[in-house]
Amino acid sequence: MLFMKTTNTTTVDCALGDITIPVTVFTSVLTKYGMVPDYVSWMIIKNATFYESSVVQDVYDTLKPGDLFVDVGANLGQYSAMAKHKGASIIAVEPQVVLKEPLEANVGDGTIHWVGVGQCETELELSYAFMKNPDTGGLMANIGANDLRGGNEAGRFPSGITVPVVTLDSLIGEQVPTVIKVDVERMEYDVLLGSKELLKHKPVLYLEQNEMDNFTECYNFLQKYGYKIERIFNADGTVVVKYV
Repeated sequence: MLFMKTTNTTTVDCALGDITIPVTVFTSVLTKYGMVPDYVSWMIIKNATFYESSVVQDVYDTLKPGDLFVDVGANLGQYSAMAKHKGASIIAVEPQVVLKEPLEANVGDGTIHWVGVGQCETELELSYAFMKNPDTGGLMANIGANDLRGGNEAGRFPSGITVPVVTLDSLIGEQVPTVIKVDVERMEYDVLLGSKELLKHKPVLYLEQNEMDNFTECYNFLQKYGYKIERIFNADGTVVVKYV
């Protein structure tokens, strides 16, 4: 079982076996957004499987029991829940404390750091993202697309919440991850710049790469560390690149 059981649950079946989603946990998060459904939660329940399920499956196949998995931009914690099921140790990093309840449930005994990750230590303001519900056309929150880049882009609004930002090198220290997943809304390159010591150990990387500029910066940088692209996923409309 990948998710903590509660009295109100829905059980779904995927390639990793039966998964119990705690509906009460998802609901408690959604109410903090004024009962506006969150996109990732909505997709998990709607499709009865993991969001970005092909990537989740590949990470599951890559991990071994006892490995250290670092989940940067953990969101609700579905990747961490999968890693827990595989028997890996987990370090989850997520700046949005509104996700505290589901993330703690899904990480279990793993470690959670409530910070942002970038190329240096600083503080940045969180921006909220909203989108149209593909089924109803109504407005819905997209918690996973909230970012720390600032600005007033279409569909994004300043939150007034300041988040501490650290480097992944300082956060992880002497520990050696086997796999690192990074989904931080166009700040993936910033994360890499703050991970130069970690990259010397050549952990397998899964990076969200939805924009060409972001992809080019990350690809050119990682070549210096001997990385190559093993696979590119287009999962639920999100481009994720696996580097080895």
